[in-house]
Amino acid sequence: MNRWGLIVLCGVLSSCLTACTFAETYTNSTVFRPVASPATFAVTFDKDQTETSDKKIASLLEHQMELLGYSKSSPEVADMHITFTQSVQPVGQSGSYSGGTGSSVTIYRKALKVKVLDRGESVRTGKPVPLWEAETEEQGWCNRILATAPHIIAAMFSNYGSTVAHQRKQFMQDDEKARRVMELAPYDLRC
Repeated sequence: MNRWGLIVLCGVLSSCLTACTFAETYTNSTVFRPVASPATFAVTFDKDQTETSDKKIASLLEHQMELLGYSKSSPEVADMHITFTQSVQPVGQSGSYSGGTGSSVTIYRKALKVKVLDRGESVRTGKPVPLWEAETEEQGWCNRILATAPHIIAAMFSNYGSTVAHQRKQFMQDDEKARRVMELAPYDLRC
């Protein structure tokens, strides 16, 4: 193969790799106290969390905690409360221009923040006592957090119980960890 053929082949393969990457996430997490295992948990809601996507993300989080070996319980007796917030914000435009014409798409930042709280200590002190918390974000053209929520959750919990700073993970469409999270999701996760 001549040099130009090799350059063209490298260009095609690199664009294929970019096109095949489904989600690129960044995670920050902090451990405040050791996370007990085995333990029970309950995902709890804030009174403002009424969106359908909140309920679906709660189901995905419950499934992820069960994959880690924790048992679901009622909020009144669970060892840990899992709380979360989600957001989707437009962060800019991306596009291509050629010959005086072009197109652009809005880029969205999808973020999920999860806190694991010690229920017993929180009740005793009257304020939330965190064990572990993490925030993971992903950017892309889709404005539906559910489209990449399994990938976001898989990235977030890949270091459950430890502290990481700005950890980057790339997921392909058929990633095994994300697929295990998706097993519980009978609803449409496509954008």
